[in-house]
Amino acid sequence: MDRTKHQNAKTSAYALPLALILLLFASVTGLALVSLTITSASIGAKEDNALRAQSMADDGLVYWEANFDQKIKEAGNVDPSAADRTLKQIVASITPPDNAGFTLEKSVLPINGDQHGNIDPNVYSAYVTVTVKGAYGASERKITRTYLVTTVAKPFMFALVTDGKLSFNGAAYVEGDALITGPLESSPYAHYDWGLFGGDTKRTGYSALKGKLYSERDHIILTHYKRLFGSWVKEQLPLTPENLQKGFVVPPTLSHGTVEKQTIPVMQLVLEKENQKPLLAEDVVYKKCIKRDNRGNCTHWETDLEVNTQDIELMNILNKNRGLWVKGKLEIKPNVSLIVNGDLLVEKDLIIRKGASLSVWGGNVYVGGKAEVQGDGAARSTLQLNPGQWMYVAKDTLVKDAYFQGTLYSKGNVRIQENLWYRSTIYTAGEATIEDFKMQDNNFTIVAADKEVLVKNNNLFNSQPLVMNAYFYSNQDITLYGVGSNIEIHGGVMGRNVILNAAKGKTWECWFGLAICFEEPQEQLPIERSRLKIFYNPDVILNPPSGIYQPGPLTYKVYSTSLQD
Repeated sequence: MDRTKHQNAKTSAYALPLALILLLFASVTGLALVSLTITSASIGAKEDNALRAQSMADDGLVYWEANFDQKIKEAGNVDPSAADRTLKQIVASITPPDNAGFTLEKSVLPINGDQHGNIDPNVYSAYVTVTVKGAYGASERKITRTYLVTTVAKPFMFALVTDGKLSFNGAAYVEGDALITGPLESSPYAHYDWGLFGGDTKRTGYSALKGKLYSERDHIILTHYKRLFGSWVKEQLPLTPENLQKGFVVPPTLSHGTVEKQTIPVMQLVLEKENQKPLLAEDVVYKKCIKRDNRGNCTHWETDLEVNTQDIELMNILNKNRGLWVKGKLEIKPNVSLIVNGDLLVEKDLIIRKGASLSVWGGNVYVGGKAEVQGDGAARSTLQLNPGQWMYVAKDTLVKDAYFQGTLYSKGNVRIQENLWYRSTIYTAGEATIEDFKMQDNNFTIVAADKEVLVKNNNLFNSQPLVMNAYFYSNQDITLYGVGSNIEIHGGVMGRNVILNAAKGKTWECWFGLAICFEEPQEQLPIERSRLKIFYNPDVILNPPSGIYQPGPLTYKVYSTSLQD
């Protein structure tokens, strides 16, 4: 009995503290749950605010870009001398509407020269940067986007541009943005012409396009090759990021949207120069009497001019410093120099032999026939014009192993072979062929053709690439080869259809020169060893060779984009 009472008393003694402990635990747990609920609600509110702030920033960027694009178009043609003022007025005029939920911070930074500090006064380029800040509650989000704006024609803002099909045959390597309006075709086979049997193919693997791919049409088709029952067939797929990975070892970033592409009116530019034939006085016409009558009167004049020794008639004309008019053919013999102050008018052919030079200061050159500037190894020929001056050729033009500085307009075909020095721009109403080409550093050449352009047999079978500072443009098709050739283009390529053919690693002649052999296994070689590389060179915008400027609208493209919390 006493034992039972003792146990009950002991139990009662523990009951009160236990109840207090349970009550305390329940209170703490309840407070924790309440705190957790409040914290979760707070986090949820912050995340919601952040999402709304990001949405505000996105809306602000859309608003800015729509207004910027519209005002650029409304500005119409802009002279480079007025471009900075016009651009700053456009940027300053774009302000957010009331209660927009975003702000705009803007700046315009003119580009004062290329990497060497050079700048063409006939070109204006600038970086426009806008930072859009979206705010909601205590949250902020920022988007900063920079644009490259220029007076240079839009094709020169891209590494690759095409009106039609862009074909990657084999393993080309491209760093830069591409703009296409037709199908994109990617094949693991390089195409090439060699030996007695002409065309052949080699499986090399796919290409790399490290940059943005601009396309305004969703139905553009990616064509790649897929093994089916032991053969290769074309398979057409919608152009999507996923499908791009099937046709490239390094796929581009797909960018949809409205992209307006400018073409260069090459034929029009050439015809304009055809109609600008210099008007020279009769007293600067070269003529030499080669037959006289009994009274000493000249009955036959020689109108062809061969410059090889001292010529009294020629010197008398040149000393007037008012140009030279040759009504026949002008031929400058090897290692002879001719300097003309004023315009040079040649009614027939112009031939500059190896080691010879022609310098025309303060005037233009007009050739009614063909033109040949033919150097030979160390005895290179030279043709120089003042900046802003030009040369027109009515028929075909050959520039071989020569120094050429100026702007050339050829109504016939143009062939460029071996070395080419100096900065130059070449327009041809015909075809252009670039073969056995070489170039020194810091030179730049633009070749713009109204018909086909072919770049082949350059730096054949060498392991080290030949750097070509050049931009190749065609209003028809343009084809480049990097199979036997090994070239690295620092500039860009544009054509109606652009075809790139490339292998990787070493190649060499075999089977007594009837075939090309390849380093194997081709598909496992790194794409960086491609024999056809194209790197976009911004110098074509910042400091282009003279002659490519055309009065026209400001053009722009996105240079960079970044996000900040």
